[in-house]
Amino acid sequence: MKPPSIRTRLQLWLLPSLVLILGAFSVFDFHRAIEPVEAAYDAALANTAFAVSARLRAEKGTVALDLDDQTVALLRTDLIDRIFFRVISPTNETLAGDIGLKGPENIVGPTFFDTMFQDKPVRGIAYPVATPIGVSVVLVAETTVKRDKARRDMVASRLVQDLAVVFFCGSGGLVVGTWGAATPRATGLAGAGSLAIRPDALAGKWFPNRGAAAD
Repeated sequence: MKPPSIRTRLQLWLLPSLVLILGAFSVFDFHRAIEPVEAAYDAALANTAFAVSARLRAEKGTVALDLDDQTVALLRTDLIDRIFFRVISPTNETLAGDIGLKGPENIVGPTFFDTMFQDKPVRGIAYPVATPIGVSVVLVAETTVKRDKARRDMVASRLVQDLAVVFFCGSGGLVVGTWGAATPRATGLAGAGSLAIRPDALAGKWFPNRGAAAD
């Protein structure tokens, strides 16, 4: 069995490098593709926090929350994830929601955060609301089931695409390399193994009366 040609060995040597390069591009491509999905989920959290903040009322030196049970049930409704919320008064009292839910402190604007709540990873937003007696904070968070599924689906999709690229590029390169190694290379007319024919020899063999005709 003939050893593989230089071109074939080169293709085999370059294949791991191709895999590494495609892997790096896959990571970049994944983050670029997942960002709009994450942004959409974050926007939904921000909209919910804004809707809750609109129910805050300042009354006689205190802050009250106008949020009935039906609205709370609607707020917590989600087909996949669990929704948590907490409204904190300027005096650090819980006006409504899940007492154990905590967000970042000393915030100056809407701030997203990741934490653990009830032994589950959650993604949340801390939404400060200025009132006549101080700043209240609305916390809204959700479990990450939808987000995790979106990441897994995105990774699987990109992995299949990149593996297909590696397969076809690698297979194509190997086929070209093998075909190139197996195809005889043409040599010059004066090269070894070729038939060198002088023009005058052709004239003498095939056109013996050419000179007489010219006369």
